[in-house]
Amino acid sequence: MDVTIHHHSTEGILDLTYKGVNKMSALELSGYPIGPFVCFGNDMNDLPLFEKAHHSVAIGDYEPLLRIAKERIPADQHTERNIICKLRELGERYA
Repeated sequence: MDVTIHHHSTEGILDLTYKGVNKMSALELSGYPIGPFVCFGNDMNDLPLFEKAHHSVAIGDYEPLLRIAKERIPADQHTERNIICKLRELGERYA
């Protein structure tokens, strides 16, 4: 089969998609002009976005994202609050 299988160990699920289909490819095929963008992510299907993002924020400790992310938000009891704060900060910085 011409699919990619992603195992999301923290959620205990498998994600099956056609090869080459990911968030970045969907964005590119959308027809919307893609300028510099900021992205947040936590697992392997976010890698193509992180590779092209102007600014990227990894949530948690997925090592391949941490290698290329500009910033990291730990996954803990403050994650949601920290994401909201980071969204506000980056909104002001890049608006």
